[in-house]
Amino acid sequence: MAEQVLNRNSSRKDVSIYIKSFNSRENFSEDDIKEILGNLVSLEIDSYSFSIGANTASRTIKKSIIAQLENYMARFDVNPNKNDVDYDNAFAAYYLLTYYYRTYEKLEAYSNVLNLYQSYFEAKTDRYALAYQIKARYLRKKGDGKEALAYDRKAVELLKKKQIDNIHVRITLAATIAIALENRDTFISEKDIEDSFETVQNAIMLNSDYAKYRYLWAKFKMFSLVYKNDRNQLNGIDYVKEIRDAKRLLRDAVELEDAKADSYPSSVIEYRSYMRAADLVLAEIKLTEKIKMMELKQTESIHQHFDSSRINAENNNRITQDEIATKLETTKNNMNLRIDSVKDNFQNLLTNTSTSFESQLKQSQERYLEILGVIVSIVAVIMVVIGTYSAKLSMTAILVATFGMSVGMIGVYSAFLILLKDQVSKKYIFFLIASIVIEVGTILVSIFWPIIRTWYSI
Repeated sequence: MAEQVLNRNSSRKDVSIYIKSFNSRENFSEDDIKEILGNLVSLEIDSYSFSIGANTASRTIKKSIIAQLENYMARFDVNPNKNDVDYDNAFAAYYLLTYYYRTYEKLEAYSNVLNLYQSYFEAKTDRYALAYQIKARYLRKKGDGKEALAYDRKAVELLKKKQIDNIHVRITLAATIAIALENRDTFISEKDIEDSFETVQNAIMLNSDYAKYRYLWAKFKMFSLVYKNDRNQLNGIDYVKEIRDAKRLLRDAVELEDAKADSYPSSVIEYRSYMRAADLVLAEIKLTEKIKMMELKQTESIHQHFDSSRINAENNNRITQDEIATKLETTKNNMNLRIDSVKDNFQNLLTNTSTSFESQLKQSQERYLEILGVIVSIVAVIMVVIGTYSAKLSMTAILVATFGMSVGMIGVYSAFLILLKDQVSKKYIFFLIASIVIEVGTILVSIFWPIIRTWYSI
């Protein structure tokens, strides 16, 4: 019998406590899978509680359950007698899988699951409005913002018909609009931006500890300034303060992010990358202001030259209309050249800064992966020592097993570094080949040790 722990009134904290207890189990049976899916369904599919609960579960649950969820969906697919309970449990599994794939950037797996199962739930719009949100997330990750926005709006529309207030779905819609703002897409309106601002602020009031909401608000503050700057609508706006507030929100998001979650490193890297983006937005706005000032001065200068030339022509009757026009055109061309030069210099600065930042970000990620590889290697060696000691093997066998495991981990780590680095170092290849030779030698000696020992006894 599946244990019922969660219900429609359960909070995110209740879900976290349940998932922590669930993760403490050593192995997961089919009944365990049905239990966790049933508990998520009890939060009420399409509700805000379900969205937050399922998101929390997918970010904190053991990764080993993902394969079992995939198997569960495969069994659902071939089940000829599906009932409402089967559909509800399958949707909970489908939601967990897609959110997990989205969080860890597994877009190919995300696409496969959509192709296999999305049609089941889109066919039941009265029960699974969140299926449209799931599709919108994938389209947004894929870069098809306009189609993603259509799916987001469909999800919001279906929830309104069901009279369900799930602000998390409106947050997904707001996230799509934020990306469109960042990309300077033209298919969004000022009303979309205003509604999204209101949605994000309401979401923070509803759940102030959720890091993603503050991160999203920061993006809106930054890129709405770009939107207004492109349309000459920044008059009266303290954009320096807005950028400062956006960076503060990103720092808050870093502090609120769950440091124990597997997605913590990638989330923090993303938040910090947008802190640098905020500086670039500020630089762009200041450059635009500088260009506008130069254009204003250019216009004033042209008028001054024109007035001066006109007066001189009237007084002296020596400067012809063509000469005045030539001087004005020359002055204008010179000013345009200066403006183009400033624009080109700034564009080069932006390109160099972006390239440098991407390089630093890549180095940070590689360093994190290298540290992770070292930690895994150390843990693996320790586990071998503990395992062989627990098996009460002889000291020689323990040393041989430890030595073999250490050599093997050196080989694996060398291969890992060869795959990770853009340029393959000769020393990594040397260590890889050497570890393979030593490992093969160790295995051969272990296999033929009884024969060798007999030779020495003779």
